[in-house]
Amino acid sequence: METKKKIIDATFGLFAEKGMEFSLNEVANIVGIKKASIYAHFKSKEELLYQLFNQEIEEYFTVVESQSKSLKEFFLGILNYYNSSRKKLLFWKRLLLFPPDTMDSEIRQKIIDLSEQRFKKVKELISSSSSPNDNKEQNDDLLTVMFLSVIHGLLSSEIIYSKLNIKSSYEKEWKILENMLKKEE
Repeated sequence: METKKKIIDATFGLFAEKGMEFSLNEVANIVGIKKASIYAHFKSKEELLYQLFNQEIEEYFTVVESQSKSLKEFFLGILNYYNSSRKKLLFWKRLLLFPPDTMDSEIRQKIIDLSEQRFKKVKELISSSSSPNDNKEQNDDLLTVMFLSVIHGLLSSEIIYSKLNIKSSYEKEWKILENMLKKEE
């Protein structure tokens, strides 16, 4: 099992760095095994990626969801998840922006379903903290999109402006976002 985990970890890093342009030879070199040994654990590169994607999707959604009972916890939870490893941020950017043609439709659907669940949960948190008005449903949808867009923008900024220490100001960014959400209510 230890070798299998090393293969998955090496593949994670290579996918984050190169997308699909990595080879199983590179994986084997990182792990310190022969390429043929990979096939003792995975039938193909596609199966290896399937297990990797499935494992990371489960971890990401489970970790953030389990730790997020408020909008602030969601905000900081997502940002901190990615900041635990730059590879995670690059991995997810590649996976979402440039999904491999060979990515299983089951994995694509899982990402869609879990993202929709996250949207609903964030919307519920926004809805429960806002006051009723004529356009409440539409406003809550827009605020949810805005909330998630700010997070994705900050994560993209982590890549684009890597010399800035954006994560050191997450609390300040939260306060600005929180004030914006309150004004929109």
